[in-house]
Amino acid sequence: MLVIFLNCVTLGMYQPCVDDQCVTNRCKILQVFDDIIFAFFALELTIKMVAMGVYGHGTYLADSWNRLDFFIVFAGALEYALNVENINLSAIRTIRVLRPLRAINRIPSMRILVMLLLDTLPMLGNVLLLCFFVFFIFGIVGVQLWEGILRQRCELVLPTNVLRPNISFYYEFSKELDYICTTPADSGMHQCGNFPPYRYGPVVCNETARPFSYNTPTNNSCVNWNQYYTNCTQRGSNPFQGTISFDNIGLAWVAIFLVISLEGWTDIMYYVQDAHSFWDWIYFVLLIVIGSFFMINLCLVVIATQFSETKKREMERMRVERARFTSTSTLASSTNNSEPATCYAEIVKYVAHLWRRFKRRMAKKIRVYRYQRAQLRWRTSRETLQLPANRPKQHHPRCPKLHPQGNGKNTEDVEEPLSRPSLLRVPSLSAADLENASNLSLLSPPSLARRRSSVMFSDTVLLHAPNAPHLAHPNNLCSSEKMTQTEFDLPAESAEERAAAGGTMSCQELLALSGALSAALPTGQVALDSFFEELTKGISKRAGDEKSDTRIVEIEDFSCCADLIAADAAAKETKKNRFTKACSRLWKRFNKFLSLLRKHIKAIVNHKYFQQGILLAILINTLSMGIEYHNQPEELTVIVEISNVVFSAIFAVEMILKIISEGPFKYISNGFNVFDGVIVILSAFELTQSVGHEQDLAGSSGLSVLRTFRLLRILKLVRFMPNLRRQLFVMLRTMDNVAVFFSLLVLFIFIFSILGMNLFGCKFCKKDEDGDLDCDRKNFDTLLWAFVTVFQVLNILN
Repeated sequence: MLVIFLNCVTLGMYQPCVDDQCVTNRCKILQVFDDIIFAFFALELTIKMVAMGVYGHGTYLADSWNRLDFFIVFAGALEYALNVENINLSAIRTIRVLRPLRAINRIPSMRILVMLLLDTLPMLGNVLLLCFFVFFIFGIVGVQLWEGILRQRCELVLPTNVLRPNISFYYEFSKELDYICTTPADSGMHQCGNFPPYRYGPVVCNETARPFSYNTPTNNSCVNWNQYYTNCTQRGSNPFQGTISFDNIGLAWVAIFLVISLEGWTDIMYYVQDAHSFWDWIYFVLLIVIGSFFMINLCLVVIATQFSETKKREMERMRVERARFTSTSTLASSTNNSEPATCYAEIVKYVAHLWRRFKRRMAKKIRVYRYQRAQLRWRTSRETLQLPANRPKQHHPRCPKLHPQGNGKNTEDVEEPLSRPSLLRVPSLSAADLENASNLSLLSPPSLARRRSSVMFSDTVLLHAPNAPHLAHPNNLCSSEKMTQTEFDLPAESAEERAAAGGTMSCQELLALSGALSAALPTGQVALDSFFEELTKGISKRAGDEKSDTRIVEIEDFSCCADLIAADAAAKETKKNRFTKACSRLWKRFNKFLSLLRKHIKAIVNHKYFQQGILLAILINTLSMGIEYHNQPEELTVIVEISNVVFSAIFAVEMILKIISEGPFKYISNGFNVFDGVIVILSAFELTQSVGHEQDLAGSSGLSVLRTFRLLRILKLVRFMPNLRRQLFVMLRTMDNVAVFFSLLVLFIFIFSILGMNLFGCKFCKKDEDGDLDCDRKNFDTLLWAFVTVFQVLNILN
């Protein structure tokens, strides 16, 4: 594609009036580029032929587009081969303008469009055959009736012995139009004779010619030569430089084609009526009705019908191919079964998707940051906390201490081997719960990964002590710092078995659980305090339920809990977490208030009275813009400006209410909302600019341009007209197809412009008396004017 685009640029830089001999440096550089491009295309042709083969099924020449490429390269090679013999190759060089056609095969949508148009050719064959018969019949009728009559002119017939003056031999009505006369055998509109008097400058000539005299005009008198144009003969040329006539079937077809194209057909009809009969208009009316109104539209119907069928087939094939390669993207699969949305709607949806993903990732990063900070604080406190062995017993009000109910003696005197640490009872865990609990790895410190499965969150936690006497033993984990987690680090299997069997949890695991809660929950210490509250509630609640096998503990020393509180319950951190909790509550209340406000605003915006009010404002605004006129009084100008400010404010309030009720992304997903928003922004910008131009009555040109955007407010009525809006939607949905058609049209205009530059370049000019070139405005001398000329031909303009 890059080489094809470069080739188009070099073709467009060709100047036929300068580069005919190619002696300038610019022409030589362009020639070098052309040689390089040809070498590239030839190399591409060679590689494809070697890789695919030359002839046969699935080979290079089996594809029509490859055959076109081969023809272009072969024509270029022929040009280089024949250039050695210095032969004029202007006809062969024009084939290089077909190189831009190679771009069609590289653009899928344009290639499909061209194939669709080519599929219509078989059906167009019958229509073209009908057109041929119409051309042939009307051509024969024209030749039989009007052969040679457009050559008829009024010939100058002088009396005997009168010298011929220096005037035209045929009567000229004007320099642009020919005067075609009728013979006495016909009943045409123009007769020879009875012409207006001949004029010599300002003098009206009334004299007759004198024999044997030059009849030289004077300031007072001159000869009326128009009275001698009396003989109607077929000695002149056909009109329009001999191109329009019915002398033979070929020229008749040219005239018929011009009539069908509705280009200058009235001039042809008037010429025929002047020479033959007034009733010849019947021929031309029938030709226009049959040829222009019927056959051309029949061609369009055939093209549209075949185009619809072929497009349906191609779209079905593309749908099947898409079904074979379905996208696994969540964003793409969400609309697979729905109606395909517009490109703008998909862009807005994707931007909203990116915004939601960004918020999720930022929230995740914040949680990870809080967790890492809390875990670092927990590890630091555990490492720095050094308690002496003979430290007096301490406890925290929120930390429960174990003491068998009804046993008042000191349990430290009881010497029993420590079978395992004191445990906290939690509900029994099933296999599914164990599997779900394994997913809480992020909430637990790394050192407790193997004990994680034995921790289960519960509303009520009981301290279970089946062997109560050993709970206060000096070797107990809760009273001695010598016993670390490493010493009692049990494998994951035993932890799971304990969880499934008894649902118990050690104090060391309680320490891990509290750290995990501090890291996972956003309120930090607040969550920890809530945990101990639930822990205490559970002890009180289960006091009378498990007397047989569970001894409810009383407050006694738990040094592990003291360590926990010393690490996580600092006064400053507690105050900070309380402030965070208060802010969180305020934020929730604020969000609740916003949700309620948006709900009520949405109800207002969707109410029929609100919609009718906006419609009334649009109508009144349209009326206020239509009452302005030239030299209007100052009071009317002030009223119009005030109304503009009022309506701008109304539309701005409407936009703000819609944004609040629907949200920004949903608001801009609607094209009508975007249109309204642009109008409001332009109106606000215009008002801000007009403040600085209050003394300027005429206003600056930029401000005048901004004021013209007020007229766009009228288009807001489309929202309130369903039928018109539906038609507008249909028109917008066809814009992609129109864009492809337009691209193909531009490509063909470019090709024919380059072709015209190579064939007709610098040939629409003639030298004036001073030797300068006087070129027609319609020419092929440059690429710009070649574009203009081809576009003018497509518009069927003179």
